[in-house]
Amino acid sequence: MGLYEVMRTRRSIRSFKSDPIPDNTLRRVLEAARIAPSGSNRQPWRFTVVKNRGLIGSIVNACERQGFVSEAPMLMIACGQDMKY
Repeated sequence: MGLYEVMRTRRSIRSFKSDPIPDNTLRRVLEAARIAPSGSNRQPWRFTVVKNRGLIGSIVNACERQGFVSEAPMLMIACGQDMKY
């Protein structure tokens, strides 16, 4: 499947399996994010992985009360930095 087809057929998932994410899969996703290109290679982002069920539940409030977020087996939170050029 080409990039255009992936973009054209993408969809938002709001229902999650409760299966844990294998560590090797999580490492691959984090590595892909780490090596993603950015302007001047500044990579103005940080990623936090949350697996603690209690903490995931409390994060729902920061997600405009989108309850489906609490159903995910883990969260990967991306935070960007404001870069002054």
